[in-house]
Amino acid sequence: MNKFTPIITFFIFLTSPIFIYAQADKIDILKLNGEVVENGSELLSFAFGSAGKNLLTDSLIIKNTSNETLRIQVRKNEISVVDGTFNNFHALSQDVPASEYVTPNVWELGPNETLPREAYFLGKYFLQNQFGTSSFLYSFLTLDENEVVHDSVYVIYHFLNNSVTPLDNQDNVFVNREVLVTGDPNEEILFPVKLFNHNSDSVAIRIEKQILNLESGHDVYFSYGGDDYTSSDDFSSEEGYYISSMDTLYGELGFIAKFNAHGEDSNIELSKVNYRFFNINNEDDQSDITLLFNPSAVGFSEINEYDISAVYPNPTGDVFHINHHLPYSVNTIMKVYNSAGLLITSKEINNKDLISTFSIGNWETGIYYLSIEIDGKPIGTEKIIKK
Repeated sequence: MNKFTPIITFFIFLTSPIFIYAQADKIDILKLNGEVVENGSELLSFAFGSAGKNLLTDSLIIKNTSNETLRIQVRKNEISVVDGTFNNFHALSQDVPASEYVTPNVWELGPNETLPREAYFLGKYFLQNQFGTSSFLYSFLTLDENEVVHDSVYVIYHFLNNSVTPLDNQDNVFVNREVLVTGDPNEEILFPVKLFNHNSDSVAIRIEKQILNLESGHDVYFSYGGDDYTSSDDFSSEEGYYISSMDTLYGELGFIAKFNAHGEDSNIELSKVNYRFFNINNEDDQSDITLLFNPSAVGFSEINEYDISAVYPNPTGDVFHINHHLPYSVNTIMKVYNSAGLLITSKEINNKDLISTFSIGNWETGIYYLSIEIDGKPIGTEKIIKK
């Protein structure tokens, strides 16, 4: 096991974007030392094994980079909140209690001015001795004289109160994410996950595998702590495997999710599995990742029950469309994953419409994957090229 040092800085950035419609050409988000925080950044706050300690965000200040006076307001959106916990924040020299979501007053900020330190943003999360991860999106808004929002930049904070957090190979944290895993349908696909123990003590972690959906002919299984587990094993050994304080478990002794399509690539009813990492001495102390396995992710197949077209235009620069003729009674969700497999956005579609459209003009150039779920069951994935 190797020491995981980057995370000791208390906050780290995640590279995977969550897209909202916003213009970021008028406001910069700054730390107190003047460092610019990229619009849309996801940041982390760890409890470090102290369940009774409240967690704080970084202190942030905003700068007006335009040549006009801006009217500023700050808003909080709850992405997910652990039951019994709550969050409040300070911004624009105002305290916003947990039961409210926006600063009550508007702050006027002149051209090229920076908010004074007494007007900084600071969020506080009250753990209440509960385990889990809560996530909040904080938007820095500009309003016109009619109170219409014209400009928004934002950050997302994840507050983690558990012992062990799963990381990918780039040390990004799996927080409120699904991950799409692709590969050759004729070969075993391996998906390694690092486990970082940010607790003050060693922790024995056990694995639970929960199959959410399994395509015919596919197998999902895993290895952990140097032991191999078969597709019929839902748990790792009862004694768990110890991870030392502030260490990261990975490699041959770490956790590796494994998938074998045995050459089957019908691209229908994709295999989906959840892995839960839990403390054997306190099962509430846990983390989860959800993996969606699609061997090649090259396009929608002929699906007897549903009429769904391929994505078009593809490649595309601004928008893409998909035609569908679906029963009104089903719940249909489109999910988009980036090239690293991380879920970046989702959209529930209206089955009364015959076409759905995604605007992607502000996305980075590259490869994305569109997955469709009907009544919670993934039925196919299409590759999208953003030019």
